[in-house]
Order: sequence, then C-alpha cells, then structure tokens
Amino acid sequence: MNSMQRIGVNVALAIVLVLVFLHSPWSGYEIDSYSEVLGSSADLPFSLWRTSAPLVNWLGFVQNLVASIVLIVLLTALWVAANKSSKK
Repeated sequence: MNSMQRIGVNVALAIVLVLVFLHSPWSGYEIDSYSEVLGSSADLPFSLWRTSAPLVNWLGFVQNLVASIVLIVLLTALWVAANKSSKK
C-alpha cells in the first residue's frame, strides 16, 4: 500500500467515525410508528429504526447511516484502485 492509498484509507476511517458519532447510538433506539404489529421488534423493517437523539437528524435513521458508510467504503476502494502503483 503506497502513501496515497494509506491517506485515502485513513481519511475514510475518520469520516466513518464522524458519521457514527453524529448518528449518536448511545442515546438508544426507537421505532417509528407502524400500522401493523409484526411480532417482536427484531421482525420490524430496517427502515423503521432510528436513534432517539441523533446529532444530525438525517443520520438518525439506521438505513441512512449504513448507506453512507457503504458509499464511503466504495469510494475508498475506488481511491485505492485508482492510486495503485508499484512504488511504496
């Protein structure tokens, strides 16, 4: 891994940590209202889960956080592939 790749991976890791911080998982989770009881809370769709007090409202939804992290990982993979070289 060359220095450009290491920089990209470290920046991506920092961004993911900031996203998780802004998601505020320590505040607990709640379920948005739903019309039909599906059994236990484990059976509920992923889109209904959100944190109780997110620091950024958009990141409160678990699906938005996961989508953001997946996007960061994909962009990091592209960065690493684009900066591939035999130099160290």
